[in-house]
Amino acid sequence: MKNLLLALVSAVSLAGIALPAHARGGLSDGGGQTLKPAACAGLAGATFESQNLYEGGLTPTGPALMHYRVRFGATGFNYALSDFSLDGHFKCSEPEGQVTADRADFPLDGFYNAGTGLLLWHGKWFTRISGR
Repeated sequence: MKNLLLALVSAVSLAGIALPAHARGGLSDGGGQTLKPAACAGLAGATFESQNLYEGGLTPTGPALMHYRVRFGATGFNYALSDFSLDGHFKCSEPEGQVTADRADFPLDGFYNAGTGLLLWHGKWFTRISGR
């Protein structure tokens, strides 16, 4: 598990997400929000929306911006990003709240905190907008 977390920290650092000293083992987006991994309770049936706007496809006047969304079912997910979406199955590990998708062609993983409703997914912060 320690090696997995070190690999995640390295990947997060490469993605431009800072890991400040005050995070005390949590993950941070560099904007002061810290996510301490917690249990997976309530992930199934929830929908999350990205906190920031990202590229959502091209229009005649240039790139459009949009919020990305992730919806989780009992074992499956739908990730709507840019101008396409990805589906697959996921696992959420207790007690860390680590979420891993089964897609070999487009690796996806992150952490969910049931207490805050925050999801760090694909290197982006998401906030719960519906579900339990």
